[in-house]
Amino acid sequence: MDFTTIALPDIDTTDWPVWLASSWPFMEKWGAVVLACILIWFLSGMVKRIITAFGKRVTAKDKSFEGSSWDIASSVSRVFALIFMSPLPLGLAGYDWEAIIDKRGPGAFAAVAILIAGYLGYNPPGFVAQVVAFAFGLAAASLFPAIFMGIFTKSMNKEGAICGMVSGLVFTFLYIAYFKLWNPDANTAENWLLGISPEGIGVIGMVIHFAVAVAVMKLTASPPADIARLVDSIRVPRGAATPASTTA
Repeated sequence: MDFTTIALPDIDTTDWPVWLASSWPFMEKWGAVVLACILIWFLSGMVKRIITAFGKRVTAKDKSFEGSSWDIASSVSRVFALIFMSPLPLGLAGYDWEAIIDKRGPGAFAAVAILIAGYLGYNPPGFVAQVVAFAFGLAAASLFPAIFMGIFTKSMNKEGAICGMVSGLVFTFLYIAYFKLWNPDANTAENWLLGISPEGIGVIGMVIHFAVAVAVMKLTASPPADIARLVDSIRVPRGAATPASTTA
């Protein structure tokens, strides 16, 4: 929508003092911009209040709302509401907001993302560290074994790799989701598998990945010869003699 075409009230200023009549277009334009800013600030506050009210309603009574996911979501929603409604005052001020977004949008989005990440890193404490631990755990359970076996063994086939990735990922994700989302009250050391917290369960997921991948590999067909040659080519540094060209 082109907000630069919004028509402001046409007021007859012929009987006004010269200084007031000459400054009225400026006052009218920027007054509308200020009112638009106040409006979007009020509306974004309403968005935050709605999410806060809903979050307090669904949050368990024995849990604190302060610092919870809903508390964070309400603050973030206000930021995004301000961003989404910002074209209104920009258009009233005469700026081509579409060109501004095309030129400055990626940088502004990155800045907002950095601010949100910084806020989440501070409130609640340890949030970023937990997310990073979960990410590394999921990667260790789903990607690392497949990559490792794909490079260091020529007998690993796609069936084994896929089954291993799925089993490791599903186990790790369900373990994390159970203790962090579905039943956080049970997130204590006595309930953990082998005493391993959700942040470190990726190690068990990795072991499951290896075990399932090797078992399926033994029960299915070997990979084609061209895959074995591909693995050999990965192992040889660029410019070095290939295994086929070397002599005994």
